[in-house]
Amino acid sequence: TMTSARKVNEALLSEGLQIFQISTDKRGKKRKEWHPTEKGQNYSEVFIDTARGHGKTVSRVCWLPSVIGLIEKHFKA
Repeated sequence: TMTSARKVNEALLSEGLQIFQISTDKRGKKRKEWHPTEKGQNYSEVFIDTARGHGKTVSRVCWLPSVIGLIEKHFKA
């Protein structure tokens, strides 16, 4: 089964591995910007990228496979 990004983000947040900040784009739309916590830095890598079609610099958090053991309990039925 597929797990949604929203559920994964909620599990990472619940385990204290990431936090978010609310930002507003040019159109006034609010979005969450996710950042690893100090604890989460041990299980993630952050990459700087260019947003598609915007030329804007964005950061992207990639979680390492070692994080699965910490969050898998959030997905058991």
